[in-house]
Formats: sequence, C-alpha cells, structure tokens
Amino acid sequence: MAAAITALFTRCGYYAITPPSAAASAIAATAFIATVAESLPLNKWVDDNVTVPALAGLVGWWLLRPV
Repeated sequence: MAAAITALFTRCGYYAITPPSAAASAIAATAFIATVAESLPLNKWVDDNVTVPALAGLVGWWLLRPV
C-alpha cells in the first residue's frame, strides 16, 4: 500500500523519486525496521503506539529525502 501511495504521489507531481526501484527498496526497509521495532519487548517503558510511527517516519524521511 505504501508503494502504491508513493507511486501515486510521484505521478501527481508532489515529489520526484528516481529511480522507482530505490523508492521501493526504501519503503521495504522502512516497513522492516518498523516491524522490528514493533516486535521489541519495550512496551513496559515506552508506548509502541508512539515510537513505531515516529521511528517509521524518521527512517522513511531519511531514506526518501532528496539527495
């Protein structure tokens, strides 16, 4: 779903990501890191409803930012 939304926004001209395979790998890496963060047993100290989206947003921003 994230890849489809990214492709739609790129096609509409909101931002340009070239090549598309780099965007797909960045989206897959972001999803993997968010999945790993969700599976960590840290919910005793921090709320994963805050940390997982924050981590995913930070990693996605870092991997998909324009060079």
